[in-house]
Amino acid sequence: EKEHDRLSQAVSSYEDKLRNQQEKLDETLNKVEAAESHASRLASEIDTLKSTNTELGQSEQSHLEALSEKEETITQLQSKLEEISQEMQAVQLVEVNLKEKLLETEKERNTLQETLLLNQDKMEEMQRQLDTLATEKSELYDHEVERSYLEKEHDRLSQAVSSYEDKLRNQQ
Repeated sequence: EKEHDRLSQAVSSYEDKLRNQQEKLDETLNKVEAAESHASRLASEIDTLKSTNTELGQSEQSHLEALSEKEETITQLQSKLEEISQEMQAVQLVEVNLKEKLLETEKERNTLQETLLLNQDKMEEMQRQLDTLATEKSELYDHEVERSYLEKEHDRLSQAVSSYEDKLRNQQ
């Protein structure tokens, strides 16, 4: 009986140890399961983060490509702006040249108008001179006609005097 009690106590003690060990194992198993569950959640979160990171990387790549396209567009626009600026400078140069030519043409027109006015003045003066010459010519013609008449009258009177003198001599 003592041996049975001792063995019974030993079995009981062994069972207690086994129960303790089982509880510890159960605790450890629960901790392992909790750790595995936590690890699974972490793995899921890591996958989600990897997926998000991949999406962000793709988004960033898309943004970088869009940015590159925008930079290329900006470069093209800057090039076109430079071309337009050069064309505007060329147009401004042409405009300046045209204004200079217009000023020269205006000066030439003014000079021609002045010359025309001077020529008109000269023509008026020449017309006055022609009128004066015509008047003088008319007066000279009148004088010539009168002189011719007077010469003829002088000749006639000279002949009459000569004839009268001849008659007087003959009567003498």
